[in-house]
Amino acid sequence: MSENVQGSDPNRRRGASSSPGVAIHHVSATLRDEILGGRLLPGDRIGQGAVAERLGVSRQPVREALRILESEGLVAQISNVGARVVSLDAAELDEVYWLRERIEPAALAAGIARLEPGDDAALAAWVEAMEDAAAAGDSVAWHELDRRFHLLPLRRAGLPRVLGQVEVLWNQAAPYRRAYTTQATFANVFEISHSEHRLLLDAIVRREPRDAHALLEVHIRRTRLALRTHPELFRDLRRTGADAPTPPDPRTMTQ
Repeated sequence: MSENVQGSDPNRRRGASSSPGVAIHHVSATLRDEILGGRLLPGDRIGQGAVAERLGVSRQPVREALRILESEGLVAQISNVGARVVSLDAAELDEVYWLRERIEPAALAAGIARLEPGDDAALAAWVEAMEDAAAAGDSVAWHELDRRFHLLPLRRAGLPRVLGQVEVLWNQAAPYRRAYTTQATFANVFEISHSEHRLLLDAIVRREPRDAHALLEVHIRRTRLALRTHPELFRDLRRTGADAPTPPDPRTMTQ
């Protein structure tokens, strides 16, 4: 596989800083956005030298940023190879969803009673914004809003270890969820998800943890079973050739 993080970007240099902490944050945030946004794909190599040159920093903050991303489940550090974007096979992705199916509903039920003033309105706004993003063909915005909607109640649950594990699972599944929902043949995916989100929102607003638990369990299971039927997603996300180009920004892709 080729090193897909190459070239110098002068606009990025404005984010570099002589402060190590700021530089580490800048590098980790940039790479995180590129992985979650689909500009780096599963298996892509992330060369320290190329990233340092492109972002106008030394190699040290790049090394520290890669450690952070490894802890978030986004990057794998492979001996004698270097850092690559985490790549899953079909069985591993199924396991990720199996874990989500069992962990998230319980955490959601625990978080409902601890929601803060304004949370209901935020959740409702994100549901509407997701529907608008889908209509506009903006898959990047849709996935970001979907993540906010699902994780906010979990953040309120007061279960930091659970939340950390859930975020790792979301990160590792992100490329495959994005590929699934941006396929033109899956136009009904958003319609089904939006209906489920509306039902889930209703249960949350009513402060009904048992209803929310059951709805979220079904919501995640449906996606897990649907992904099982599309092995081509793993083939399509695999880089081929020695000089595979960086993928286009998914904001330009239609549903």
